[in-house]
Formats: sequence, structure tokens, C-alpha cells
Amino acid sequence: MNFKNQLSIIETLIQGDEIDTRIDCPFCKNINTLTIKKENSKLMWYCFHASCSAKGKVSSEASMADVLSLLSRTKKNDTEKKVFTIPKNFVSVFSTDKCTDYLKKNHCMQSYIEGRADIRYDVKQHRAVFIIKDKKKI
Repeated sequence: MNFKNQLSIIETLIQGDEIDTRIDCPFCKNINTLTIKKENSKLMWYCFHASCSAKGKVSSEASMADVLSLLSRTKKNDTEKKVFTIPKNFVSVFSTDKCTDYLKKNHCMQSYIEGRADIRYDVKQHRAVFIIKDKKKI
């Protein structure tokens, strides 16, 4: 089936501006194998069945609704303040000699002992982590 035929069938299946769905493929008739995604004036589809060749992508001019939707999402993401919490794998610097030796070698141990620097040891990545705060927020 050629691209234009696929596009005409896909366009009959979609409704609305933003779509991210998985349905039965109208081309190969397999169950739940066709993914259709439409966002920001781009329409994409792909069938995951090995014997099906249905796939495509179409870009069109962005409508005013697309532009406004994109701007509202950007503003929302900018205004959301993400709160960082210290992971459980950040432990005391005294848990390993490697970390304390590093801090001593780089003249950071005294600041840590005096409470001027908040330093932790990351067990997962084997590194010293310097916690930076801004008005008590990490």
C-alpha cells in the first residue's frame, strides 16, 4: 500500500489535536500493533508487526492552536519548581577511605568538619558530591 493510501486511512482514524494511541492495524489486521502520534503539526504512524510495512510521517504548517498549546506547555514547565531530595545512596564521606582521602588531598575536609560545606559520598557512582544550597533549598 502506498503512502497516500496509508495517509488517507490514518486521517480517518484520528480525531482531535493531540493524539498518542495504539490500535489494531487496519492494513495488516493484527491486534494492537499500530501506533499513531500527532503533536505539534506532526502526524506519525508505525505498525510493529514484522510483516506489515505501514509507517509514515507528515509535517504540516502549525496551526494557531498548535502554537498556543506549545507555548502554554513551555510556560507551565518553566514555572514548576522541581524539589530535589537527596538520594539514599548519598551517604557520609566517612563511609569510605577513598572519599576522605580525596577530600583531604583537595583541602575540603576542614570545610566539611566545620560545617561550611555539605559533602556526601555517592555509593552508586563512587564519587564525592558537593551539595549546593540556595536559601536552604538544594
